[in-house]
Amino acid sequence: MFAKHILLVEDEKRARSSLTHILQRAGYHVSVAENGNQALALVEKSSTDEDPVDLLLTDIQMPEMSGIELIDRLKEVKDKPMIVGISGYGSKDMVLELMRRGCQEFVDKPFTGDELLSIIEKTFKKQEKERAKEKQQAKTTQELAREIESCQVFFKKLRSEIDSARKTHQQLISIRPTDSYSIPLYLHRQPLFELGGDFVGINDVASRVDVLLADVAGHDLGASYHSILVKSLFDEGRLHPSDGETFMYLLNNLLYDEGRNDRMVTAAHLSLNLENKTCQLVSAAHPPVLHWHKKDEAISCLELKGDPLGIFANIHLETGIYPIESGDKLFLCTDGATAVSKLDMATGIKTPLTIEGLSGMISQHASENIFMTVEKTWKDMMDYCRFKITDDTLLLGVEIP
Repeated sequence: MFAKHILLVEDEKRARSSLTHILQRAGYHVSVAENGNQALALVEKSSTDEDPVDLLLTDIQMPEMSGIELIDRLKEVKDKPMIVGISGYGSKDMVLELMRRGCQEFVDKPFTGDELLSIIEKTFKKQEKERAKEKQQAKTTQELAREIESCQVFFKKLRSEIDSARKTHQQLISIRPTDSYSIPLYLHRQPLFELGGDFVGINDVASRVDVLLADVAGHDLGASYHSILVKSLFDEGRLHPSDGETFMYLLNNLLYDEGRNDRMVTAAHLSLNLENKTCQLVSAAHPPVLHWHKKDEAISCLELKGDPLGIFANIHLETGIYPIESGDKLFLCTDGATAVSKLDMATGIKTPLTIEGLSGMISQHASENIFMTVEKTWKDMMDYCRFKITDDTLLLGVEIP
């Protein structure tokens, strides 16, 4: 290992000789300069050699070019050495000025050889720490660059997956034009994000119409994936019909086995038997279904509890069978519809709409056709919350022919 290279800049011959002797005895490789101009030339020359100057030990008061001027000129040199200043007139202001200009340490005359060597050793240790820090920073920068590159590849792939999921999610609300079903129906929805977990499906099965509304927790790829699982099983019901309870148990098994067990799904399954005029409702922790009776123009709340889907292997569902008549209307919603809130500007208190509030809005328009009922109710909901929704919001109306 090469000895550290120190360039001593001292205009007094006796001091130059004495300091050179002290440094060489300590094992340093020493070069000397009588003034700042010589020192600057030696530093510039050594920077291209295999033995560059590691430390500049310079007197401050010198003719031709002072130590301060030399320090300033060294700022233009690439890979400049560490600098230790020497002066017999070292005031506090001078020391601060030297440090500000780039001097690492300062020695005040008179000093002993041991004091000088101690300061030089301290300066080299500081240099080693700074170089180690720079090396670590360079390593960290390289690692960060590699990580950024890796992340860019990952996010490019993720963006592609999100775009694909978004297109798929847009198809999850699988209601076709109203005239393609045996019953009049109308849907209005406002998703909170482009990705989410709402699913609505209608199946004409034999002598009945099945309606499913499922709400998956979250607004991400996972939520869309769970909704796709719901859609796949519901679509299969067109080919292999089953009653509402059986379907919901099968759906829970599918979500529990194939999905993530921390992703809650609530759902309401309606089976409308148009021949014997009955409605079977199976609920898995979903908001109530509102039933508007044409005969007495009153609304009843079909509220069943049940466990959410996809969390437990064994669940409890609640089922109810209700009579329906021609002209009756049934309304299904997500919890986002009942959670829309009105803000009191004076108190800052938010008041949610609730299922009772939604029921009151529907009752004002339920005597009109299903399209107008849903549209006018939706307008009332948005007026109530001033269009500031906090969750996927959906309202589906079905009219019994």
